[in-house]
Amino acid sequence: MRPYFVDLYKGLERMHAFAEVAKDDPNTLVVKYEDVVKMPSETFRDIAKFLDLSNFAPDFSKIAEQQVTGTMGDKVGIHRYREISIESLGKLKHFCNPLRRHWGRRYLNWFGEQRLETIGYKKRELEHQLGSAKGYRYIGRDILESLFQLAKLLTHVRRFSSREARSKMGEMSELS
Repeated sequence: MRPYFVDLYKGLERMHAFAEVAKDDPNTLVVKYEDVVKMPSETFRDIAKFLDLSNFAPDFSKIAEQQVTGTMGDKVGIHRYREISIESLGKLKHFCNPLRRHWGRRYLNWFGEQRLETIGYKKRELEHQLGSAKGYRYIGRDILESLFQLAKLLTHVRRFSSREARSKMGEMSELS
């Protein structure tokens, strides 16, 4: 989970903080990923209208030709899709094993209903999507990763406890 900590926790907190500040700002337009993939023409028309670009006409036929660079992003999707696709919205159903559903419920509870609504989502709808997603894909890998993380945590705790014990022993010897 560590590599995704910023994306999953800090990023979401920052997105919420921005949404709180910008919710009443007429110079801010909120665009949801789901809207872009479900209704690309309408969504880009709304963006163009917001930006006062009266002659803007998106050409989605050339989207596959675009080269996107950077360290983040979808390394697989740029090769898999030749056009904007709603396929990604259904991926939850295919990889959401019991461990991931459990983690997803905890994540939604951590973020909270009010903050989810601020960024345009309803907790109940997300919980329903999570509950209807059945599968066991990646369960073995997720169990091994969980065990590995637990072992790292226990090793860290043991090292900390040993250091603390040595420190206490040192303090006790100084007192005598």
